[in-house]
Amino acid sequence: MYGDLRGKVIWANQQWSNFVGRSLDEIIGQSLMKYLTPNAAAVAESRLSFVRQGGEVPPLVEFEIVRADGSFRWVEANVKSVMRDDAVIGRLLVVRDITERK
Repeated sequence: MYGDLRGKVIWANQQWSNFVGRSLDEIIGQSLMKYLTPNAAAVAESRLSFVRQGGEVPPLVEFEIVRADGSFRWVEANVKSVMRDDAVIGRLLVVRDITERK
């Protein structure tokens, strides 16, 4: 999944769509925060705010998502900044399900 610095999903693959139980049309253009628990959304927004201010955050983060059916799943995301002309323009997330581990 790829999002801008406001948290808007710019691109997602079919695996993410299947994982959250929503179509790509429902995901693309929406805020990632819409699919996170309130605590996870607060962490994500804090991290994005820090990145927008020029800071760096650890690449690995765990958070809980809310699926379309209302169920919750834990994920681990490896997050990398996407750069253009030495400026961060977005964040690329590679996500894996860690619910069983949690």
